[in-house]
Amino acid sequence: MGHRAIDLSGAKEASELVETQAPALHGTLQVRWRGSDWTQLEIPLEGEHQRANLHLALAMAEACRELGWIGPMEPEVVAEVLGGTRWPGRLSKVLVGDRLILLDGAHNLEAVKSLAVYLREQTVRYNLVFACLDDKPVRKMADILRPVVGDIAVCTLEDPRSMPVEALLEAFPGAVVAPGPADAVARLGDPVLAAGSLRLVGALLGMGG
Repeated sequence: MGHRAIDLSGAKEASELVETQAPALHGTLQVRWRGSDWTQLEIPLEGEHQRANLHLALAMAEACRELGWIGPMEPEVVAEVLGGTRWPGRLSKVLVGDRLILLDGAHNLEAVKSLAVYLREQTVRYNLVFACLDDKPVRKMADILRPVVGDIAVCTLEDPRSMPVEALLEAFPGAVVAPGPADAVARLGDPVLAAGSLRLVGALLGMGG
């Protein structure tokens, strides 16, 4: 059976549904949709890419309103909901022992590119713990990450699809080899970032206090 063509003739740009203007403060988004005044929303997640993600989410909600699926968005309710938004493992921090580790589940090229943009904006240079599954474009990921991090430690994961250390070392020449995530963290100085796999993030979150 062939795939059914999707009619996109009625599709709208996010900007047609929700207007934005230059934010007054870093980490905020100035928005306006039908029936609302300009509202300054605080972006609850780290990373410049989350500005575009929030705009898209609001536009999707407004599209649902136009279709009659939901009622109008109220700015106060939107702000309250955003204030409670958390995304563990997406540029979030966790205590592993007495070490505060930055976690990012970046496991594809798009996510790694967004992570690199974030790292360039920081006033400190993070050391990197990296692990991934064996179906990832590790060399391209490494080419993006190596210029924006300091020391690097690689490790395997408790998963049969974990990328072998030999392949990780080809992508990250000179990296420290550790038997697992906790050991990799221990072999690097502060500050430490762990990225490359949601399984890596999950392992470290499981050790968090």
